[in-house]
Amino acid sequence: MEFAWHRRVRQRRRPAALILALSGWTDAGEAASTAASTLERLAGLVPYAHVDPDELYDFTAVRPLVEIDERGVHGIQWGTLVLRGPARQRGPAIFSLAGPEPQLRWKALASQIAEVAQGLAIQHVVTLGALLAGTPHTRPVALVGFSTRPELARKLDLLPSHYEGPTGFLSVAQGVLQSSGVDVTSIWAEVPHYLAQFPAYPAALALAQATTTALDLDLDPTPELDLLIARTAAEIDQYVSDDPELVSYVGSLEHSYEIDQRTRRSAERISWEAQQYLRRFNAE
Repeated sequence: MEFAWHRRVRQRRRPAALILALSGWTDAGEAASTAASTLERLAGLVPYAHVDPDELYDFTAVRPLVEIDERGVHGIQWGTLVLRGPARQRGPAIFSLAGPEPQLRWKALASQIAEVAQGLAIQHVVTLGALLAGTPHTRPVALVGFSTRPELARKLDLLPSHYEGPTGFLSVAQGVLQSSGVDVTSIWAEVPHYLAQFPAYPAALALAQATTTALDLDLDPTPELDLLIARTAAEIDQYVSDDPELVSYVGSLEHSYEIDQRTRRSAERISWEAQQYLRRFNAE
């Protein structure tokens, strides 16, 4: 399996970064794919390469889109992974890889991504995901994940994950990239499970903002995504307020959220005090 290249790319020496986001199982409310596509537009990224969809997909699960008119089938759109990069060689050193999560050949694809990353001098990969969770839509979006750069995980205020169980392609790619010496930052946004039928624009904004921070990008996704948030806010408020049981449930989630926040702040305070004590002890 190989990427089919649309553009001729010279060997890069300037360190670059890659945003990896997939639609499907790891993209609740389409938050991750929305965040990635927003950043692609803002950065002016253009297609560089793609993977033959026949290599990756079961088309009974990820069906192509057909265009039919009075003359018959006008065209078929095959979704696949597309690698995008700067329109100019001297453009921002940022790439993206996005598309539907593949069903097939995960190990081969992950190895190919690591090989491409090496050729593009990619030293840092940020993967984006979103999961349904018991979190209230009335509070800031919680971000879960990790980074091989511990100081960055703290800067992004990522909640640690202790998940064990079935996984998606993102985890497989993360493992292969880490083994190849690439730094990986995994950022997941929690999406209220009771709003699963709505686009998760607040989560998309949180992911996009975290990505710009992680990669030190001079991009501002807030205006574009704030507009989308405003378009759906009234509909979401109406949906919740029309169901008294849901109103009560959201209230209980808000209460749990506040308790979790206080517990976390207390734990962080204890950790900070312990670190200060150890520094003083070692100094003596």
